[in-house]
Amino acid sequence: MSLELLNNMNGVTCACGKVHAFEAQIISGQAAFEKLPEAVKTLGSKAFVLADQNTWQAAGERVCALLTAYSAYIFNYDPEPDEKAVGSAVMHFDKTCDVMVGVGSGVINDIGKILSAMTKLPYIIVATAPSMDGYASATSSMTRDGLKISLPSRGADVIIGDTDILKNAPLHMMKSGLGDMLAKYVSICEWRIAHLVTGEYYCEAVADLVRQALKRCKDNAEGLLKRDPAAVEAVFEGLVIGGIAMAGIIGICRQAGIIRQAVGLAVSELGGKKGAVAVPERTQHDLTMKTILTILCATLICILVFFQFGLLHNWVQTIVALVIVFVIAFLFTTVAANAIAIVGSNPVSGMTLMTLILSSLVLVSVGLNGT
Repeated sequence: MSLELLNNMNGVTCACGKVHAFEAQIISGQAAFEKLPEAVKTLGSKAFVLADQNTWQAAGERVCALLTAYSAYIFNYDPEPDEKAVGSAVMHFDKTCDVMVGVGSGVINDIGKILSAMTKLPYIIVATAPSMDGYASATSSMTRDGLKISLPSRGADVIIGDTDILKNAPLHMMKSGLGDMLAKYVSICEWRIAHLVTGEYYCEAVADLVRQALKRCKDNAEGLLKRDPAAVEAVFEGLVIGGIAMAGIIGICRQAGIIRQAVGLAVSELGGKKGAVAVPERTQHDLTMKTILTILCATLICILVFFQFGLLHNWVQTIVALVIVFVIAFLFTTVAANAIAIVGSNPVSGMTLMTLILSSLVLVSVGLNGT
């Protein structure tokens, strides 16, 4: 039903006054990948198939068996979306091919979209897991010079989700896809708040489309754990619809890679450096993690004293407020650092408003009130 609603909106003037349009063809359901030869024929004649060892076993061999003319590159290692993987794909690219076919999910799709943009060739993605919302996105989440960023690439011309393939994906990847969809509740709320506060463009029809996709996913959550084809298809279609409808909304989950790297670096430094270490230049010296933690603890103690003895006078509310401050400050630092690195400024976003709302809800739930 959601895909039908999406198609009904395509190219039609909406009540919001805009014409919503998308070019990707979405093919889902059982035996959907059997329509690949027709899609390739529509866009070109010879396909360059990109996969890794896992996705090759999941669907790559069957995909290539359907094609009459193709050239394939299969990563012989688990690729990361970085310079090495993109460079490897470029160096193995067959210039006689006139259409790109990615077989995979997040990493393969991101690399495939980059390669498609570079070669200016049409792009088809055969999904192997309902694990993320980037199938319909025109950007790629890449690691460049060690920094996780979103790069402009190329949206897929055809998105194929065969439930017979998708239902055999690792269970943790299917759960990840469901979690990605559930996060859209916050995205819609943030979008609406931004509209009310800053006047940002908002379309109720698009928001309602995502809500309907969300409801379908929620209703099929139990079936997903049983690898039910209908449930898997519902989550996959929801991810595609969410990626199309909410592509402009960026959440904190996008910074997960940076957060993991930062925590890993901090833990390794606390554990002590082993072996000989080169002495850095004077201008390259950083504060040690022990020094940072000492300052952080001292700051938290000062905040604790202020909350308890100067403001709240309630230990439960004080501890809850302190935890909120610590967690939100950590997440804000990640987002702000990334934003400054990319655009050179620290933007005031809907995340600020969501922080105020969520903090208020939590504090009210522990008994805080006032005017």
